[in-house]
Amino acid sequence: MARNKKLIVAFAAALILAAAGIALGIWMQRDGVATALERDAHRAEAGAPTVPADQVRQAQPLYYTFDPDIVLNIKDTDAVIDAGVSLSTHDAATRDALKNDDPALRSAILMALADLPQDTAMSDAGKAQMLARIVAAVNRQLQSDGYRGTVDGAYFTSFVVGGGDTQ
Repeated sequence: MARNKKLIVAFAAALILAAAGIALGIWMQRDGVATALERDAHRAEAGAPTVPADQVRQAQPLYYTFDPDIVLNIKDTDAVIDAGVSLSTHDAATRDALKNDDPALRSAILMALADLPQDTAMSDAGKAQMLARIVAAVNRQLQSDGYRGTVDGAYFTSFVVGGGDTQ
């Protein structure tokens, strides 16, 4: 008998909760509360600035590789550097800018590396200096050509010094 009483009480409580939920729903609809909340949500959504997909910072880096390689003379020698160069960015619009601005970027890179002595190209520290110059030159060129994004890094994918007296 005590068990039946517990079941009846539990059933009655569930019935009261369901009735309260229905009454609340009817009251919200009648007074327009639900409609007002939905309308406010749509207004906020419509007023929120949207960022184009190509301007969203990507979690993974995006790469652009110059093709063909960058080839330059080493100052005061007959030697040349043939370097595969890739650039990284986290912005799709910047990667597109790299594709569009390839000739100007190549020129900026050649100018940035034109005065480096041969020993720079032969040491790890010198190569790191060259990469830093490439990043700076590319970012300056992008900015001067009216692009907003920047590259985060430069990488040698190949690096060959040939001709002349390369020691």
